[in-house]
Amino acid sequence: MKKSKLVQLLKSLSKQEFAELEHFVKCPSHNKDKDAIKMYEQLKRAYPEFDNYRVKKERMAKMIYGADNLKNINRLKYPMSALSKCIEELITWKTLEKSKNDYDFVTLRGFQERGLDKIFLKKTEDIQKRLDTHTKIEPSLYYHQFQLQSILYRHPNTHKLTTKLESILVQKNYNLDLFYFSSKLTEYLILLNRTTLVDDNRKLSLIEEVIEEIEKNPVFRQHPLLSIYIFFIKYLPSNSTFNPSDYYATKEIIFKNISSFGDLEKRNIFILLHQYVNSFQDRNVSENHIQEEFDAILFGIEHKILYQSGYIMPFAFFNTTQLACELDKHEWVENFIERKGIHLPENHKENILLVCKANLYNSINKHEEALVLLRDVVYKKHYYYDIIVKTISIKCFYQMQEHELLENYLVAFNAFIKRHKEMSPTLKGRYLGFAKVITLLEKHRVFDEKPLEEIVDTVKKNNAISFKSWLLKQILLLQ
Repeated sequence: MKKSKLVQLLKSLSKQEFAELEHFVKCPSHNKDKDAIKMYEQLKRAYPEFDNYRVKKERMAKMIYGADNLKNINRLKYPMSALSKCIEELITWKTLEKSKNDYDFVTLRGFQERGLDKIFLKKTEDIQKRLDTHTKIEPSLYYHQFQLQSILYRHPNTHKLTTKLESILVQKNYNLDLFYFSSKLTEYLILLNRTTLVDDNRKLSLIEEVIEEIEKNPVFRQHPLLSIYIFFIKYLPSNSTFNPSDYYATKEIIFKNISSFGDLEKRNIFILLHQYVNSFQDRNVSENHIQEEFDAILFGIEHKILYQSGYIMPFAFFNTTQLACELDKHEWVENFIERKGIHLPENHKENILLVCKANLYNSINKHEEALVLLRDVVYKKHYYYDIIVKTISIKCFYQMQEHELLENYLVAFNAFIKRHKEMSPTLKGRYLGFAKVITLLEKHRVFDEKPLEEIVDTVKKNNAISFKSWLLKQILLLQ
């Protein structure tokens, strides 16, 4: 039973929820299986660990049916199923409690079915007042507004309940458009972001039509969330040009409205902003892109925007320390790791702290110490840590002037990148470009084969190269 659906459901319950489950199990309207009550009483003693002995099927069959024969063991599936159903109902109830709007919409439908028209109307007015006081700019608000207006408009006696039918219809369609447009743009940007990381060429239909509709309607065009998303859709692709006026106008909209966006929207916007500023050097933008990127991502962390489930997003933590190292803020990085490291998710904490410290040590020329730390990184299913470890190692070997080690490592690195099945072609090109420049620098330094001016020209003209700033620093040291 330990690996059963029932035990997995039980393990997900808090102590209070497990106690509340008793009401569902012992209430005839939720459960009619008396054996499920007996099973619950036995499982109460096993909570929360559910060790093998207490949940063993033979033991459970004996406690419920008096004997542990095969027939009784097979009969356990019925109380297990009944108990699982009770837990599912409890989870549904607890989830609805957290979502006031969903809870109220279910209640409204109940009032409508019972013909409680006056109570129904009063409830819709109360919900509308609550939604009107909700100041967050997020698609879920527009969806809930649309839901409420749809329920009211479709009520069979709406014409008797209110004289605002025309207004309801207009507002319903307006909120539907806002929900659809904002959700569509969000999904498109998720796909756009995904294609820069993994090999995925899925398309989203009607995106051009959505953008066209938004831009020709001044109400939608001036909507903060829609205008921000339209900017990133236009300018995030690598083949787009940098438009300073559009960028600074959008940046102003972001910071002016940041407190008004929902948590998910804030996080999405700052991830997009970080990625866009990160591309400044590839677009040959003259602004101090490293400082600009550092300021944006640090703001996201300090204001708990780049957080997920209460923890700092691992990529944001690492990128912040990496950017700070590029700005020579080495002491700051040490303090940041100490101060903010405790806010990393447990399943990533050890790895992120190791690679951040290794990157810091490499920046202050403690290359051997950096390589020692990298040996302890445990690779996850995603290639994220693999790439970080490999690129920091390459930097270390290059700066240590370990020619033979570097040469062999670059061969292995190139093979790893080329054979990787998930990585996007764009990302592959960036890492292979980095490896190529390292190879050219090494040939120049060791064999004087390649003129330094040609290498500089290669780095500046090629947009598809990772770690451009670091490479240009190494070139300066050779001049």
